[in-house]
Amino acid sequence: MTAEEIYNRIKAYGDSEETTICHLHKPESNKIACCLNPNFKCGNISLTKVIDFDRIKEKYCIGNIKSYSSVDAILHKTQYLLFVEIKGTKQLVRYSKNSEGAIKKFNLNKKLEESILVCKNIIAPNDFINDSNVIYILVIDSAIPKQDARIQFLRNLNTLADFYVVKITNEHLQQSVKRPVRKILAYCQKFDEKIESI
Repeated sequence: MTAEEIYNRIKAYGDSEETTICHLHKPESNKIACCLNPNFKCGNISLTKVIDFDRIKEKYCIGNIKSYSSVDAILHKTQYLLFVEIKGTKQLVRYSKNSEGAIKKFNLNKKLEESILVCKNIIAPNDFINDSNVIYILVIDSAIPKQDARIQFLRNLNTLADFYVVKITNEHLQQSVKRPVRKILAYCQKFDEKIESI
């Protein structure tokens, strides 16, 4: 299946409207999406349409014995199926001193694998993703720590990018995702620009 076909099947399954990362990103425990919160000045508002994958996962898990982790959103671009995880800068700063610890805390690899598994189970064919390349995008908000912490934060952030999503480890998924997963780090303000460049 092509990335567009997968995207449309998942969208139909969820019977949901498309949204944007701005409406999905809720820093910390704040229940208000960042771009709708007057106290959180982001800058550029994303126009790229995505599917709220948490809602897809929640629907899929109804009546399911197992619960699943999931990425925040999915979208497609030509032959690419993109899985998007959004993290706030404060979350990253809190754990950026230990990149491996942050990976365990955020369960980034698990979120990708289980999101692909949910897609696979919804769509059914074993080779559903063979015609697509998987990209995993870690999106962070643009609030940068002050003073000298900024340099260390950015250094640790690059290290974090090196660690996350090394490979698909689930043996069943390896049959469906035969190409290496590409990883991308993006600031939310530059999200549309990053997607256009793919």
